[in-house]
Amino acid sequence: MHLQYQTLELLVAELRPQWIHLTLEACFTQDKDELILLLSNGEGLRFKCSPKIQYWIPILDYHRKKLNSTDLFPDILPQKIQDITITHNDRTITFTLSRGELIFKLYGSRSNILWVENNSIKDTFRRKLSEESWWKEWRTGKTSQIEYPLLNTPKPQIENSVYSIAFGKLPTFFIGQTPTPWPETLTYTSIAEGLREWLKLYLKYENLSENYLFLKSHLDKKIKHQENRLLSLQKTLTQTQLQRDPAEIGHLILANVHKIPTEAEKLICEDLYQGGPIEIPLKKELSAADNAVKWYEKSKRRELVLIHTPKEILELENSITVTKLGILNYPTWPPILDTWKHWQQEYSELIPEISLKKNDNSLFRNFTIEGWNILVGKDAKNNDLLTQRYCQKNDLWLHVKDYSGSHVVIKNKAGKDIPQEVKTSAAQLAIWFSPRRNQTLVPVMISEKKHIRKSKRMAPGEVGVSRYELFISDSPEKSWVESVYS
Repeated sequence: MHLQYQTLELLVAELRPQWIHLTLEACFTQDKDELILLLSNGEGLRFKCSPKIQYWIPILDYHRKKLNSTDLFPDILPQKIQDITITHNDRTITFTLSRGELIFKLYGSRSNILWVENNSIKDTFRRKLSEESWWKEWRTGKTSQIEYPLLNTPKPQIENSVYSIAFGKLPTFFIGQTPTPWPETLTYTSIAEGLREWLKLYLKYENLSENYLFLKSHLDKKIKHQENRLLSLQKTLTQTQLQRDPAEIGHLILANVHKIPTEAEKLICEDLYQGGPIEIPLKKELSAADNAVKWYEKSKRRELVLIHTPKEILELENSITVTKLGILNYPTWPPILDTWKHWQQEYSELIPEISLKKNDNSLFRNFTIEGWNILVGKDAKNNDLLTQRYCQKNDLWLHVKDYSGSHVVIKNKAGKDIPQEVKTSAAQLAIWFSPRRNQTLVPVMISEKKHIRKSKRMAPGEVGVSRYELFISDSPEKSWVESVYS
């Protein structure tokens, strides 16, 4: 209704006596598909022609931003407005200027602005649209043959009109009384004021709608991820419990160390724990003692799984319960604002964090741990930038093994060794900024930058690592990550 022919006709009738003989002082864009016109009296016009929403609405006291602002139609400034007209039965508004015309073609997703001088198109706002054929039809009156009835009611006189905003899924603008039933309506006697308020409410509710739908989708994905993760943990725990303790294999190797020749690839001996013979694979490049150590390390990891996995399962089951309650109590659309705010407060832990700091404009995430500077990439291309251009050959580079995630760099200090505690903290940051954030015993690769290579065929963020150490750690607490964020 805000772009209907009768709405525009009444709006032009209201604006014309106020804007004639004013001067166009600025014409610029600060958002895709949007143009702002500012007049000498401080008022202006906001024009939007995106596929999703279109509008042509007068504005008051608009403050131009310093960034992302581009001047348009420089040839029309400064010029006085000599007349403002709307073509009969056609959503086309013309500003007649001292030199030329500025024509607003308000045809939904085909909307555009044409700067016309000497009866020819000099420039357009949306340059990808070819306007020559439309221009010829409009000049000959072929575009204004359709009648636009106003809700099957007589056309109201502007001085007696009531302009309403009704609330459904989104605020909707009406001329005259709104259809019933509607939950709530606001009324105005000025069409310009009503349209300004409609735009403000529309943008507010549109943002609310996007957040509402995004969060609903996030919760649906979250519960599926949690349930799949729970099944995976339960399976891992069951398999680990059924497996024999690798320490037994280590004991058998040491018990038969005198039978193992150099560079042996297997050991066949009596199984002192389960009876019968057993064949144990060996790494020929390692001594018998070192082979036993490998099995003892596996035993330690098994013990950690048996200790931590039941705790993780319990925490995940509790988290699933909270997520299901959040989904069950999720407000229906359109939500009452107080109900929506109450839900967000009660289930704040279910709302995803976009970033640690909303106003963080730094190139990388910066952390300071025990005086050491640690940089963390923000996305795949940012990872490449960090590793290829901001990382020196002796800096320490970390990344979660076999998973996507942020590149983490510990900046080297000449003549100083990086403490183990700093390496551990950096490894935990690599886990935190990866899909394995909520897992236990995550392997992290640690390497010097000089061992990192990237070829032209590799995807953004992908690198090759020729030499690295493997560090295994749990994910850190969120509070700790925030505390070390610079």
